[in-house]
Amino acid sequence: MCVGLNLDLLLPRVCKNLEVLPCCFWNLRARVFGLALGEGRLFFGAVSGRFFKYWLPVILWMSLIFSASTSLGRPDNTSLFVRPFLLWLYPKMPEKTIDRIHYALRKTAHFAEYAMLGLLLWRLFYFEPALAARRNQAFVAALLVSALYAASDEFHQSFVPGREAAARDVLLDTCGAGFGLAALWVGRRLGNKK
Repeated sequence: MCVGLNLDLLLPRVCKNLEVLPCCFWNLRARVFGLALGEGRLFFGAVSGRFFKYWLPVILWMSLIFSASTSLGRPDNTSLFVRPFLLWLYPKMPEKTIDRIHYALRKTAHFAEYAMLGLLLWRLFYFEPALAARRNQAFVAALLVSALYAASDEFHQSFVPGREAAARDVLLDTCGAGFGLAALWVGRRLGNKK
C-alpha cells in the first residue's frame, strides 16, 4: 500500500518501507504532473527503448561529426593515412594530384556525413511517437536541424587550432543533408508505387 501525497506542499509523505518507495514515486509523478500514463515502469521502459532506437543514433552520429571537427580532423592529420594509401596505389603520383584528391575526399566526407545525419534526423522526426503530430514536416525539420548543426560545427572549428570555419562548408553540409533526404523521398515515392 502506498502512502498518498500532500499536494499543498508538493512533497510525498514518507513511505513506510523501501519496497513502497517506487509506488510513491509513480504516484508523485502522476499527481504532480497530471500524467495519465498508466503503469509508470512500462512508460519509462518504452521511453528508454525509443531513446536507444531513435535518439541515440542521432546523438552518436553528431558526436562523431563533432570529434572530426577537433584537431584530429585537421588536413595534416588526415593526410597521414590518405597520402601513403595514394602513393601505395600509384607510387609516382604528383604531390599536386595527392593534394587535390585529399581535398576532394575531405569535402566528400563532409557531404556524406551530413547526408547520414539528415537521414537519422528524418527517422527520429518521423517515427518518434512524441513527434508524431509533425510527421508531414519531418523532411523540413531534418534539413533545418542539419543546417543548424553544420553552422554550429563550423563555429566550433573556428576555435580549434589548425581548423577554419567556412560558410561554404555549412552550405556543403546542408546540401549533403538535402541530398540524403531527397534520395529518401525518391525511394519512398518509388516504393509506394509498387
